[in-house]
Amino acid sequence: MLNKTDLLNIQIAIQALKKGGIIALPTDTVYGIAADAGMEAAIEKINLLKKRPMDKNYILQVGSINDAEKLCREWTPQIKKTVKKYWPGQITFIFNKNPEVSYPFLDETIAIRIPDHELCLTLLKLYDKPLVVTSLNMSGEPEILRVADIPEQIGEQLDYVLPEQGVFSQKASTIVDLTRSYARVLRQGNVIFEAN
Repeated sequence: MLNKTDLLNIQIAIQALKKGGIIALPTDTVYGIAADAGMEAAIEKINLLKKRPMDKNYILQVGSINDAEKLCREWTPQIKKTVKKYWPGQITFIFNKNPEVSYPFLDETIAIRIPDHELCLTLLKLYDKPLVVTSLNMSGEPEILRVADIPEQIGEQLDYVLPEQGVFSQKASTIVDLTRSYARVLRQGNVIFEAN
């Protein structure tokens, strides 16, 4: 249950995101760094901070299954059944992208997750726009699980840091490709995917 301080912290984070800032936030896997998916300059900040290739795709996090559906080209009864089984949770699904969605870091597919973390999920629902969320670390470096572990060189580039809350799984999400007639597991995390 979130308290008044948590809600105030979320509002501060939302204001930072609306201004094109980048924030650190706890998720159900590891600490993440997030930006508004529609703000190219904010994504550029993440690329520079993480020393990440500019053409590498990102995972989007949204607050509801309805939000996810709007981003996808196909949304079959089978897809709906599958995502309802695993979301919210530590699993990322890859879909064929809605052609009207034109984020510059995406090609024909889109990776989406709804995290099972109260503070993070509340932020996503209140912000009501997709966020790019990636692990809060330099590419190739260990994931960060506590605010105290955020390196100074990263911390000084963040516009806001949401405090820790809850327990991390300490492992990146499982990734499952749903763009074909059969599901394929591309990365195994804590969640074991089983086709319906």
